[in-house]
Amino acid sequence: MSTDVGNQTLFNVESIPLVQEIVLSYNGQEYHIRPENTPFTIGRDEKNHLAVNSKFASRVHCKILFHEKNYLLKDCSTNGTYIRLGVSHPIIVNNSISALTGNGGIKLGQAIKVGDKDMINFKAIY
Repeated sequence: MSTDVGNQTLFNVESIPLVQEIVLSYNGQEYHIRPENTPFTIGRDEKNHLAVNSKFASRVHCKILFHEKNYLLKDCSTNGTYIRLGVSHPIIVNNSISALTGNGGIKLGQAIKVGDKDMINFKAIY
């Protein structure tokens, strides 16, 4: 349910679906991220929850956090993190935070290309 106020639409927060988990797919592996196992770290260091082999990735490149019904990606890197939500154009997150909704892809330190094998795919489970 929503309410129009002038040129703004206010949404009933209770109607926003709760994301139960985020599922990451990378190199044939799946990683199920739930609120209780955040922050979930991704980067070049083997101590991360998801370790990648990329010269463009920082040791701890980014983190997935859970805050008020939302999963957020926080970039902690030098080269930035590229995110594509659905089929939209990729955006770069550089020392900032972006929400992860629906499904899409994450690339560490490099732009996302069509058919990119090094991309980390994600899917929100409602």
